[in-house]
Amino acid sequence: MNDTGFIGYVGSPAVHDGILLRVCVEGDSVEVVIQGYGGQEHVVLFEGVDSVEMKAPEGMVLYSISEMRATPPLRKFVFIKSEEDHPGCLSVWAKDFCILPKLEYPCPVCGYSDFDEPPWSSNGSPSYDICPSCGVEFGYQDFGRDEVERRNRWHDLRQKWIGSGMRWSSSVHPLPPDWNPVKQLKKIGIEIAG
Repeated sequence: MNDTGFIGYVGSPAVHDGILLRVCVEGDSVEVVIQGYGGQEHVVLFEGVDSVEMKAPEGMVLYSISEMRATPPLRKFVFIKSEEDHPGCLSVWAKDFCILPKLEYPCPVCGYSDFDEPPWSSNGSPSYDICPSCGVEFGYQDFGRDEVERRNRWHDLRQKWIGSGMRWSSSVHPLPPDWNPVKQLKKIGIEIAG
């Protein structure tokens, strides 16, 4: 594979200065999850993958995703790191790539999903956002030492919210015109009669 020569930067500016969280190689596709500078996760999906060169890429702070010259129909994508002392590297030879749409982060109590980050991160840290739908502050009302305790709190808080009529909680965020709490709950697998 001819792989010399810079072509250009690719992808969303939101991934620059982000942290590479994980890489999943499955068949001829590769999924790379990056936590952007603002904390939001972005998924870069490579399709028609011919080969992958990687060494402990998790935790790399990214300067950019750069496209380098490669023999058509393949394209070479190199994840350029900001920190020279990080041991990781990642390069992908693929036919194409895309950045998937924004991930939804539903409230675990009511299913409302217009958040820029998950209510609780994978390492167990809360966002401290307040859900405008049910009014729960993540990390306060739903605090638990572990996932099991939080799930129990979410269940109790959900039952309380449903029992009080599933009213819109926020006086700061206006009620969306198409807001439907029953449909919203379905996003988190809760079926109730509407």
